[in-house]
Amino acid sequence: VMRLVDNRVDRLGEFFRLMRRQFTDMEWIVIRGMDTDPEEEQLGRFFRHWTLKESYVKAVGTGLNIDLRTLNFTLGGAVEEGMVEVGSKLKVDSEDVQWRFEEALLDKEHIVSVAIETMYDDNELESFKVLNIHQVLELFSLGSTTDGDSSGSCSV
Repeated sequence: VMRLVDNRVDRLGEFFRLMRRQFTDMEWIVIRGMDTDPEEEQLGRFFRHWTLKESYVKAVGTGLNIDLRTLNFTLGGAVEEGMVEVGSKLKVDSEDVQWRFEEALLDKEHIVSVAIETMYDDNELESFKVLNIHQVLELFSLGSTTDGDSSGSCSV
């Protein structure tokens, strides 16, 4: 999960200068966009790329010990509230990989990216769902009553 708006970034040029080396040339062209693009849009694209990279390195377990420039993301469609975008693709060292990336807006200021290693067609997989706290608690109560498991764990 990443915030799309960051009030701490008051000098975008300096921030981008420091972070540029974490992205491929292709990604950087997308992040910067047109010279006339507002800073908010550039930051939004930056944080979207960052959450994709972060979701992948967390999923493979390397953390930030990997050279992030070996990961090249091509963004799918726009991420819209209430929808899950699954069109973003990854190449590692210029090779296509069998990973699915699900992106969604939690609200107008926060984006989440989930990385899933898969050999299946995207149409065969169920997308993640954003749940509120009441829905999460309901899952736990359903799991404990239907599974007969008194440990409080839940299988969904």
